[in-house]
Amino acid sequence: MLRLFSRKKTKAPRAPTEDSEELIADLKLQLLRTEKERDVAMSKKEADEEQLDKLREKVRELACELQDAKDLMLNERSLRESTLSVEAIAVIELNDEIAACHTQIRQLRFMLKNVCESKRKALSIQLSVLNDRLQRSEYLRREANRRWRSAEISATEWRKRALTSEKLEYATKYVRMRITLQ
Repeated sequence: MLRLFSRKKTKAPRAPTEDSEELIADLKLQLLRTEKERDVAMSKKEADEEQLDKLREKVRELACELQDAKDLMLNERSLRESTLSVEAIAVIELNDEIAACHTQIRQLRFMLKNVCESKRKALSIQLSVLNDRLQRSEYLRREANRRWRSAEISATEWRKRALTSEKLEYATKYVRMRITLQ
């Protein structure tokens, strides 16, 4: 039983191919088909022990090939990454910096939009307060002018009354004086 799950050693590693991912996909597909066949054979109990051993062996082989293909693909990637030129690395770093700058620009635009919106609201409130003060001042100025005109009219009438009463007093004195002289 321990032998069933041990990994089969391959004789020679395969050379790197361009279609590593396709190879892995094909191997996975074969592995799934084989496992399905094994499951069908086990569930129906029609297959004999020899056929099950063959299927198990095939599953182990495919699993080993799949692992080898994954290792090969990782080795290809690390080989490609290690052989990049200085210029290519600089371009990759610049692309990363550009992406980071774009992110910062989006964040700054969002912040500016929020700041502008809040400042606009604050200025709108201040404008509203100043407008209310201006309207109140205009109302008080009109009231003061109305009271001043009213006071001026009252003062003029009082002066007229005072003059009239002085004239009456003078006239009465004059009449009395004339009466007394006669």
